[in-house]
Parts: sequence; C-alpha cells; structure tokens
Amino acid sequence: MHEARPQITLPSYREERAKVMEALPSTSCTGCGTQLRITEVLDHCQASWPEHYLLYFTCPHCRQMRHLKVRDDHVAIGYLDGAPGPRFVTQSEIVLPSLIVSNDEDTIELTLGDHAWVIHAKE
Repeated sequence: MHEARPQITLPSYREERAKVMEALPSTSCTGCGTQLRITEVLDHCQASWPEHYLLYFTCPHCRQMRHLKVRDDHVAIGYLDGAPGPRFVTQSEIVLPSLIVSNDEDTIELTLGDHAWVIHAKE
C-alpha cells in the first residue's frame, strides 16, 4: 500500500517577487502625502547632480518636484535651500542596507536587489 505524500507547493517567481517588493520601504510624498515605494520614487527621477549625489524627482501623483540625496544604504528626500549657499534640507530618510550607489561625472547609478537605475546629469 502506498502512503500519500504531502503536496508541496512552491511559490512562483511572481509571488516571491511581490513579497520582496512589499517588504521594500515606502515613504510619503512631502507634497501630497501619497505613499510611494522607494522603487517608484527612483523610477520617477529625471536628472542628477552626480558630484553632490543629488537626484531630481517628480511625484507621479501631485507632480511636485523634490530632491533626493543618495548614498550607499540610504535615501534622503527633501529640497535645496539656496541661502547662503545651496544646501540639502532633509524632510525624510529611508535606510536601505542593500542600496548600492556609484557616480561619475555624467551619471548616478543605483542598484537595489534586481533593480538598477542610471540617472544622467542635468544639462
């Protein structure tokens, strides 16, 4: 007589990826308050200032412009204050232990898990 073996169901790649994406931190837009996953924020960056590790981001919901300051392991969201000289004012910050940031004179490159972004310098 054969004994019934328990059925093992492995999650699909899509299910596993959805869990990973859900686990990524989110932040609120400082303009409209909409919750945004960090990948959504980085997807909406249009320009960079590589020498300062700054990115230009436009909220996909309210279209307000914000700046991001990126470094390995974290992203700060805020704005530039021009007096007495340009400085970055942090409004919120996200710690991302797996974020890798590199730059050269023309781009900022970011890698987070299996996502990668190349943001070109503002002309």
